[in-house]
Amino acid sequence: MMKIYLLALCVFLFTSSILIMNTQTVYAIETVTAKGISLDSSSILELKNERGSNVNIDSVRIWLGDENSFKSFKTENGWTGKFEVGGQVLVFSPQNSVKPGESVKFGIKTNSENPVINWKALDDNDVVIHSAVTVTRPLVNTEEAEVELNQPKIIAINDNSVFRLIPEKPSIGSDFRIIGENFIPNQNIDFYIADQLVKSIKIDNDGRFISTSTIPAELSPDRIEFAMIDSGGTEKAISMRVNTGENRELTTDVKIGIDHTPKSVKRGQSVIITGSATPDTTLTITAKDVNGTVVNINTVTTGFDGKWEFNNLFSVDLDLGKIMMEITDGKTSSVRTFELISSQLINISSVKEQYTPGESLQFVGTAIPSREISIIVEDPTGLEVFSERLTVNKSGGIEFSVETDTNFKKGTYILHSYQGKEFASSIVGIGTSPEPVIIVNTSKLNYDVGETVELRIQGKPFASVSIVVVDDSENTQVNDSIDLDENGTFVYSLDPTSMSTGAFTAEVRHGTGSRGSTIFTVGLSTGSGIIEFQTIKNEYNLGEPILIIGNTGNNAILNVQILDSVGNLIREFSTFSDKSGSFQIDNIRIPSNGNPGTWIIKISSGANNAEHKFDVITSSDQIRASVDREDKTYSSGDFIILNGRNATVGASVHIQIVDSAGMDIMQTQMISITATGVFQTVIQLPGDLKAGQYVLHIDDLNTEPASISLTVN
Repeated sequence: MMKIYLLALCVFLFTSSILIMNTQTVYAIETVTAKGISLDSSSILELKNERGSNVNIDSVRIWLGDENSFKSFKTENGWTGKFEVGGQVLVFSPQNSVKPGESVKFGIKTNSENPVINWKALDDNDVVIHSAVTVTRPLVNTEEAEVELNQPKIIAINDNSVFRLIPEKPSIGSDFRIIGENFIPNQNIDFYIADQLVKSIKIDNDGRFISTSTIPAELSPDRIEFAMIDSGGTEKAISMRVNTGENRELTTDVKIGIDHTPKSVKRGQSVIITGSATPDTTLTITAKDVNGTVVNINTVTTGFDGKWEFNNLFSVDLDLGKIMMEITDGKTSSVRTFELISSQLINISSVKEQYTPGESLQFVGTAIPSREISIIVEDPTGLEVFSERLTVNKSGGIEFSVETDTNFKKGTYILHSYQGKEFASSIVGIGTSPEPVIIVNTSKLNYDVGETVELRIQGKPFASVSIVVVDDSENTQVNDSIDLDENGTFVYSLDPTSMSTGAFTAEVRHGTGSRGSTIFTVGLSTGSGIIEFQTIKNEYNLGEPILIIGNTGNNAILNVQILDSVGNLIREFSTFSDKSGSFQIDNIRIPSNGNPGTWIIKISSGANNAEHKFDVITSSDQIRASVDREDKTYSSGDFIILNGRNATVGASVHIQIVDSAGMDIMQTQMISITATGVFQTVIQLPGDLKAGQYVLHIDDLNTEPASISLTVN
């Protein structure tokens, strides 16, 4: 009978992973069952909350038998684990409790194979539900490998996380520094030496950390493992043999010195930093930006004479401003500050990244001192909304503002700055954050035959862009790709032998989103012949865009001037007629703070010129009227076609003509208007009207009246 009992007991231990009760539990026996499997030094413990249970598992504690210890662990998703009692006990906690009928698995690595695992399952009041000892059994066949755990939740360590020691091989009992990079920001991580928990380290908000520690003096000079383990069980480890020399505590006898360095450096520039410190010492060099964020961490070792040298590259990705370099040996430190500037000669940007419509755009920056600079701001459609020439002060500083109103489109606006051959562009958002853009332009519109055309490109630093140039017959002349430099700029020279006479469009693309384009011409001349053009309307409101269409000789360069009502030159630029003689100008807008009145557009090409007048008005609370002749000159007995708008709906319009003395020279006319306030009529001047100046009055007795000066020959 006794033999049968012993045999049955052995079978039970082998197939069900021996469960030995070693503490009294509050809940019923067999509330939680366990089984464990093992392969080499890796084991999996599975706990099941049986269906008959009436309580949830809210935490699990496990520890090993004598002469065995944990190396690392893994958990299922939704569980976290941590070492306690100097790494001898593992405590696991879930996001959601293990309910009756559910199970949970834990993976561990140990120093010995087939470990004996002690465990406790506890409820939400930390009352023991069940505790036992499980002897893991070897993995018998590959099918059982399916019970492996899911990947652990990333808590503080990812695939790119690294750490190093300074010095690289510290001695028994000596101090050393720990430097980590690419960890999960703002998390805690445990540091182990030879399976002993030494300290918990807080990771900075940039995923880096610097800490100090000491190798315990009682360790033997064998190969030692230094490990970082997060609460999810993920680890990073370094294994090495440590030195047996005397304690090398960092000395404070020699103060760290830094030799002369430049006050300012450019992005993408390398600067050699030299100095002195304690001989044969490892120094840590930490670069931080103005916000205290760590930019990079490097190390350098001093020579036998205490001299050290470090070549620091200031990355092109850094924000402009102050960069602080801290050099430390662990106990003493020295600091040097650099002012980081752009490698471009023109650096102008908006004070804010985003503005609301109606808010004034504020720009500040630097450029070539004591020289004029041309400033142009384009809206999201490419329309110029601001253009001005400014003078940079003696120190190279420049500051200006651009007024906006509620009519400004939401989107990305581009600031173009030109100073001789130097150019730069920057972006700002109105009503939304600015989107990355590619900007391309040329130094002038028209090039001579055989002259090299330079495309000036600006975009994201180091971006790979494609360049396509087509002629006015849609034939591709250039199809190439280049990489932008560290400032996001590139000057691409076109082979003059591939450029025939005519107009060309250059388009630059980055990926499938960002693109920019510009138009240039080669070999066009002035002297176009008769120029005819007009605006599509005779009246424009302040802030309204203008569309000009015209015709002249084919392939001719045209000079355009726009003057306001008091004679100020608002814009001057060049355009061209195509191979059929047509031209169109659609990138001009009346400034929102312009002068109301009659404006003039002048277009010339060599000895040929023409001009057109149009009216700029301020509001719609006044009757607007015009006559059929632009020069407003008539003879006695002529007919005048009068057009008007903004009259009061339902009212009658009174029309009269008075002479220079204010006397009526014709009977008052009354006409009705349409439901939109628009009206039209024909007026005949008296046949015996004397030559002179007259005024045509239009009034509906409700709206502010209008008047037009007439000349009678």
